[in-house]
Amino acid sequence: FLLKLISPNIVNKEGQTPAHLAALKGHTQVLKILLADEDFNLNKRDNHNRTFKDLLSAPLFLAVLSGSVSHIENLLQLGADPDHHSGELVRGALSRELCVTTPRHLARTLDREYMLRWFHTDATRGRDKKNEAEESATCINNLAA
Repeated sequence: FLLKLISPNIVNKEGQTPAHLAALKGHTQVLKILLADEDFNLNKRDNHNRTFKDLLSAPLFLAVLSGSVSHIENLLQLGADPDHHSGELVRGALSRELCVTTPRHLARTLDREYMLRWFHTDATRGRDKKNEAEESATCINNLAA
């Protein structure tokens, strides 16, 4: 009832819609409801030029860390990109010590090959091991400097 009274495209001071906030928190059921709304703007960007799909990489990182294949599957169905560079969304040991920049790279780093099968659908092809090896080498060189 209340969802009919509120636009799915309403924004906060950061320019984030309810979908942006749900994506950050990994609330897949909320996202499914929003996506079903005919007024929902799929391409709405926040003040940092990110769509809700860009923000899905943060919960995708957490799903890879926790080993939750069902959550990974739900996030991928909603448009999460396992090759999206999370930038400021992922800080600390993942980006600094492990030099991990994408959820796919994290799955490889943790030797979770079974997760990589979920990432190899037509919608998520893109990067390969060579690109990740180059990124790791660059990160290691930066740490050594």
